[in-house]
Amino acid sequence: MNNSNSNVEDSLDCLLVFVPKLKNIYRPIGEHMFTVLLPMGLLSIADYIYRQGFSVNIVHFGLEKINNPHFSLEDYLKSTNPKVVGLSLHWHYQCYDTIKIAKQIKLFNPNIFVVIGGLTASYFHEEILQGFSFIDAVIRGDGERPFDTLVKKISTGCSDFSSVPNLTWRAQEKIIINEISYVIQDKDLNELNFTNFKLLKNYKLYIKMKDFRGGRWTVGTSNISKIYPPAYFPLLIHKGCYFNCSYCGGSKISQKLTSERTDISIRSITKVVDSIKEAQRYGYKEIMIPYLHFVKYPSYFEELFDLIREENIEMNYFLECWVLPSKSVIKAFKSLWSGRCKNYIGISPETGSEYIRKVNKGMFYTNSELIGIINYINSLGIPLILYFSVGLPFETADDVKDTLEFQQYLRKKFKNIIGISTVNPVLEPASPMYINPEYYEIVKTRNSFKNFIQSSGEINKFGFVTPKLGYFKPNFSKPKRFACLSQEEVFRRDLQGIICRNSCRISDFVFSKFSILNNILTRKLIILCSRLICGIIFVISKISFTNYKENKKI
Repeated sequence: MNNSNSNVEDSLDCLLVFVPKLKNIYRPIGEHMFTVLLPMGLLSIADYIYRQGFSVNIVHFGLEKINNPHFSLEDYLKSTNPKVVGLSLHWHYQCYDTIKIAKQIKLFNPNIFVVIGGLTASYFHEEILQGFSFIDAVIRGDGERPFDTLVKKISTGCSDFSSVPNLTWRAQEKIIINEISYVIQDKDLNELNFTNFKLLKNYKLYIKMKDFRGGRWTVGTSNISKIYPPAYFPLLIHKGCYFNCSYCGGSKISQKLTSERTDISIRSITKVVDSIKEAQRYGYKEIMIPYLHFVKYPSYFEELFDLIREENIEMNYFLECWVLPSKSVIKAFKSLWSGRCKNYIGISPETGSEYIRKVNKGMFYTNSELIGIINYINSLGIPLILYFSVGLPFETADDVKDTLEFQQYLRKKFKNIIGISTVNPVLEPASPMYINPEYYEIVKTRNSFKNFIQSSGEINKFGFVTPKLGYFKPNFSKPKRFACLSQEEVFRRDLQGIICRNSCRISDFVFSKFSILNNILTRKLIILCSRLICGIIFVISKISFTNYKENKKI
């Protein structure tokens, strides 16, 4: 064991690697990396084994490539000589790039033990070991104690991993699936540390990186642009969920499949506040607080906000609400208000159709209840962002029309709404849609782990990954206009067209005062201007990126 400072390149017991989706393009932000935010579990695993006396480092491969385009993971492996390399495969967008890096690691040094974990890896654990001989094991579900046990065995030369909880591993040609016996409870959660950023290589740069909401880093000089919001710290308050939203890979049934979690585990309020303080000391300016009403602890968030206020922790706070927040929670959140800070709330109604909301979201509320809460938020002067989706199961063209009309109504009625985001749901591993597509009346185009690798790695004629949804709804789209297009691609284009024509983010921010006008011609002119601006920004971003690459060569 060599428990040394992570910023000093020395022999490591373990190296943890995070690989984002590396090559994407989206107007108007241009070329970017996607899913760039570290899963909080990666930080807690690193800290857990560090406290057991092992030397460990986290490398964010995307961050290193932005910092130095000539960064070589092989050179880093050579200088640190780790016995174990763990790769995070939480989001399915990472599949192609993560598997590619895993193969390169094994080719570089066959003696390195390569293990992966995360939600996506957990769901496809057996298929991964069957299909990729360069991966030695998969940790399913919670990984702190299993990873520590695994590293201890490897460090002593033991090759029998039958006692490692949550592990799927290869013994010669046989794949062995150990029982999931480690599921984090409240006590375990309170013993973990999610803010030991010193274990992350170039952590100061990671914290400074500005992101376009959605976990994107643009490549080039636009990283320092003032139009991007500050990086935010995603506060971990709980593990688990009460609900089964159709599109969510972290739903209750999904977590049972991937980690055997059947209930909610909650961190103590004092531990959560300690994390906020630590994040602030590291340099974070904004905290993202995920709101979920805890049945067994209904006053949790009121008490949390009271303690933050008492401790006088001045930060920007974003309350992200997966369920409708109560007035008492909103009032307590308002108490954090400071003239030097910007606090705001996000709510995800998903749809303007009550029926579609009821059959897709596990936590149903009526439009009247939603409007009542928005009205209360507005009366307190708290800025609000609303999140919608189009393309949900059971949704018809009329339902989409209802959603768009509902958005317009809300824009006109409430002045505190600073943005309305509309996106397409994407098929996620372990989500109810993925598990039971027939029930949700969709057709899956991803039916295996290899399908997810293909969809996250296919390159179009422009040299960028083509975005795909992973499913389509029969009879939703018009008859195929182009014989060369698949039904999925026609469905995707139709949905993207709806979004661009009716819910352009540029029009929301640049033409917000005109967007509330209930005039079809005005709306079309706004969208036309927005798309022209989109194109101009895209061209500028390409020029900036070209100059950035030329400067890097020098």
